[in-house]
Amino acid sequence: METNITALYSRHPGHEELGKLLEKNKIISVKGLLETSAFAFFASSDKVLSSRALIIVMDDNEKAAYTYNDFQEAEKQRDVFYYPFSHKHSVLKTEVSNELSPESLLSKTEVLDKISKLNNYVLITYPEALAEMVISGKELEKNTLSLSIGEKVSTDFIVEVLDEYGFQLVDFVAEPGQYSLRGSIIDIYSYSNDEPFRVDFFGDEIESIRTFDVVNQLSLKEIKKITIIPDICRKASEFEKIPFLDFIGKDCILWFSDLDYCKEQIANFEARNSIDASNQDEEDPDKPLFVTKKAFEESLKNSKIINSGLGISTNSAVLKFNILPQPIFKKNFSMLAQNIQQYQNLGFKVCIAVMNDRQNIRLNDIFHSEAVKDHVQFLPVLVNINLGFIDSDIKLCCYTDHQIFERYLKYRLKETRIKKNRDALTISDMNTLKPGDYVVHQDHGIGTFGGLETQEIGGKSHEVVRLVYKDNDILYVSIHALHKIS
Repeated sequence: METNITALYSRHPGHEELGKLLEKNKIISVKGLLETSAFAFFASSDKVLSSRALIIVMDDNEKAAYTYNDFQEAEKQRDVFYYPFSHKHSVLKTEVSNELSPESLLSKTEVLDKISKLNNYVLITYPEALAEMVISGKELEKNTLSLSIGEKVSTDFIVEVLDEYGFQLVDFVAEPGQYSLRGSIIDIYSYSNDEPFRVDFFGDEIESIRTFDVVNQLSLKEIKKITIIPDICRKASEFEKIPFLDFIGKDCILWFSDLDYCKEQIANFEARNSIDASNQDEEDPDKPLFVTKKAFEESLKNSKIINSGLGISTNSAVLKFNILPQPIFKKNFSMLAQNIQQYQNLGFKVCIAVMNDRQNIRLNDIFHSEAVKDHVQFLPVLVNINLGFIDSDIKLCCYTDHQIFERYLKYRLKETRIKKNRDALTISDMNTLKPGDYVVHQDHGIGTFGGLETQEIGGKSHEVVRLVYKDNDILYVSIHALHKIS
């Protein structure tokens, strides 16, 4: 399974033509590429597109997520980011309550933090996320606290900064925007990371920095340097907000699935904002702030633009690709074998993208069974892409096993969620417990909560939970074993 589809696409004749068109034109139209996963392999192997930041705007969040997965498989050199909208639902869905999504806030802040430090990357998004105003680069730098191992800094200074950022002091951190202080240890849950940080001091020097699990308090991995960022998405009134396209800078390429549709959506968001503002007496701090259509069009002037929408501007150059989507075989493997044989006779290389070795073995067994007349060979490729294709320009067929077997493929986004164990006692739950409340230890049974205590173990202070049983028997449970309590 050594076939590298991105490497095969490096010799595509469309690269040279695309480079010439981008050099001479501010905006160009590209047709026949975005409809399949060939798009990710072509873009990842193109020297011009790989020389600067590439921002891809799909029509909606689902198409953006599948494109993100394709680029994760195809892109070999650069970081690939999925940039979400900060709320759970579209603002155009007026019939549902539209609260903020904590997971999206974490992802959004993390992406803004990372791309502010990079010049070259791939970012996939959609109109609603693209239109949401963001903190300026200057404000982000001003509201970022960097800490590294070996750095000398007082805990008082860190606490002062965290208080200024609006972080909440708690006994144990459970969600972003909280911090706790216990002796020489500061736990901080930044909005720019999936897991909270544990910063351990020796005097005024940072001795170690680790991420840890909020459920069981166990350390996950050691990190040399971290950045602490407050909630930059919610507090619109506290930070200077600018269009997202102004945040990413001028030297990038914008590729729109449909530029006209994106502009139309942005006009709808602007209208929705105006309606909300007229219907509310008080300003909602969590309400998304969208760029105006006029400001958006002004931001477009800063970048080269590729548009793959249906409409073709009269003054834009056009590049067309000879790519067809994977045929529908309806699990008819004789038809599939004949199709493969037909293209191989025409000199095409035929690959089948499989999710694992078992699928490769399964397909080979089918093609060499008595049920299939034409016993064919194919090149298995261990990649998980969305839509197969036939590219006549480089004589390549790349089919997907999930389409062959008519199996639904679910897109995969980065696991960004605030961890919770439904049965175990969480840090957040413990902060609300009162002495005398009943709890269950998985080894010792039902007892009552006796509070939190600090014990000296091996010369270091450790936090423990005090459980009280019959006849006032006491059980001390380390916060690292909270998963045993419910």
